[in-house]
Amino acid sequence: MLPEKAIGDGVLVHRTQLENAYLLLLLEIVFASRFHRVYDTLVRRSVWPVKAIFVLIRRPCIRSKNLLPFHHPSYFVLFRGVPTMRVDLDRARFNMVNQQIRPWEVLDHQVLDALERIPRDRFVPSAYRNLAYADTSIPLGHGQATMRPPIEARMIQSLALRPSDMVLEVGTGSGFITALLASFVKHVYSVELYADLLQEAQARLTALGINNVTLEQGDAALGWHGHAPYDVIVLTGSVRDIPNAFLQSLRRGGRLFAIVGTPPVMEAQLITRMEDDAYAREDLFETTLPPLVDSTPSRYFPF
Repeated sequence: MLPEKAIGDGVLVHRTQLENAYLLLLLEIVFASRFHRVYDTLVRRSVWPVKAIFVLIRRPCIRSKNLLPFHHPSYFVLFRGVPTMRVDLDRARFNMVNQQIRPWEVLDHQVLDALERIPRDRFVPSAYRNLAYADTSIPLGHGQATMRPPIEARMIQSLALRPSDMVLEVGTGSGFITALLASFVKHVYSVELYADLLQEAQARLTALGINNVTLEQGDAALGWHGHAPYDVIVLTGSVRDIPNAFLQSLRRGGRLFAIVGTPPVMEAQLITRMEDDAYAREDLFETTLPPLVDSTPSRYFPF
């Protein structure tokens, strides 16, 4: 397999892949002295910043049996280093819900409505706005990144949020999950380690009129007791094991969502506190997620 990047000046892509501003099929163009060689290369959800579009002029090439002719009008070349292509964000949001979220068994109408209503593009750095609704993680700085949209949606659905719930979110990040949680519950307490991420998230939430949240700066990777007990606890980074302090902070009947394990094997888990010392665990799906900073607990709960 060729490297997952363009060689030369551009990337060849079918026009149907432009709509969501990311590429599922990457066709690499290698420029030679007399002709272009075209390699038909499938890669894992490669994300490319879509720039300007130019119709490819006819040139000699080697044809793959699985490829249309190089000059076929269905194909374009995306060149780097030119003004960013404008994306229909409303359409992209609609496609995210119907093409990414629903196939992941997210069918709760309230969850789907929240994902359609809250503009995810307002919660990512401006350079990545055109990718806000793509099925990918988006960098936020400090080695942090957003969850992929399907994981966010499955998490919200699994928690069965109620209007009376008091929620602890560990890792504010962009503030998008904070906004989703706040649309369902009474109040969200969200803790972020990095001051600049916290300030940016606060500005985004304020701009959208979301005021049932309290953002606090600190290291909550091993627990945050200030507003306990909580009805819901959400860990937005993975943990090797679930720190016991979080479980003790749950109200009876409270739920905790965490992605547990080490790469390459991680499991999204929903923990419910049944009694004072009795917990139920439900394994939801396999995925991977960067770890919470300083999330190597000395005391954890063995299931």
